[in-house]
Amino acid sequence: MQIFVLHTFITRKVIMRTLRICLFSLMLCVFVTGYAAAQLIDLGNGVVFDNVENRYWIQDLSLFSGQTHTQQLDTIASLNSNSLYQNSAWSSWHLASYDEAYSLYTTWGSWENFFTPCDVGYASLQDGEGHYTYFWGRYDQTYIDSSSGTTYDKVMHKTTLEINGVPQSPWGGMVNLILPDSSETSFPAVSVGAWVTANYISDYQPPQTVPEPSTLFLLIAGLAGLVGPIRMLKR
Repeated sequence: MQIFVLHTFITRKVIMRTLRICLFSLMLCVFVTGYAAAQLIDLGNGVVFDNVENRYWIQDLSLFSGQTHTQQLDTIASLNSNSLYQNSAWSSWHLASYDEAYSLYTTWGSWENFFTPCDVGYASLQDGEGHYTYFWGRYDQTYIDSSSGTTYDKVMHKTTLEINGVPQSPWGGMVNLILPDSSETSFPAVSVGAWVTANYISDYQPPQTVPEPSTLFLLIAGLAGLVGPIRMLKR
């Protein structure tokens, strides 16, 4: 009787420990799968989808290069009547607010890989030939110079540099300035684009992400761990 009770106690202890391992594995699966699914998605039609913020972006910043603020707003309005940029998955295109632009800037460290630059530049540097790529664009916020009273549009920007074909660390920020009636910044002289976005509509169905093999392995390993204790209970 004592042996049976001891055997039952040990069996239950093993089962509880195994169940905890399985539960941890399942939670890890959900976390890893969700993390792997978080991404910017090039939809292949000139639009980039952010599936974290559920937001769409016009991919080509150069569509708005060489334009003043007013001209860029006119270009955005034309996109809303252009069948190439209309879809039931998103609302009307608009110049991004500060919060919308900031979310893109901070959520994705390498978002420049998904967008077409507004301008490029070349320069002879101390270490060799430099090739600059500018991902600069207006967003819907202004800055007023307190000393002159001049109003500027704000520019979210990132610049990448290659020296003799070798990539350097990119740099950027949320505060560069351009006059509303200008199409380029003063220094450096960059033809600025625009960050144009549209709200997500719920009837859009993004592609389902298949769990990675490592995630499936964790799940299978956890479930397989239950087989031994279950057999022990049957004895």
